[in-house]
Amino acid sequence: MRRLEEALSTCSRITEMFPENPVGFYNLAGAHALMGNFDKAIAALTRDLELGDTDWEYLSADPWFKSLRDDPRFSAIVMAMKGKSG
Repeated sequence: MRRLEEALSTCSRITEMFPENPVGFYNLAGAHALMGNFDKAIAALTRDLELGDTDWEYLSADPWFKSLRDDPRFSAIVMAMKGKSG
């Protein structure tokens, strides 16, 4: 858990330093998901999507987000990415 707290802190700083980089928000979402902060994970994934991430296949299979796979908000993000990818 301590490593997750460090990851969360680092990811938060990265999103503050580079607010237009989707990768930072993806990683932040992963840290939140692993810690059980599901609303914050969804918010960060939403920002990741807004910034242009379309890799829905990776997101769908990423074990970081296993706990969110049954959440309709997560499914909506995956579908939106799929729609943007072409």
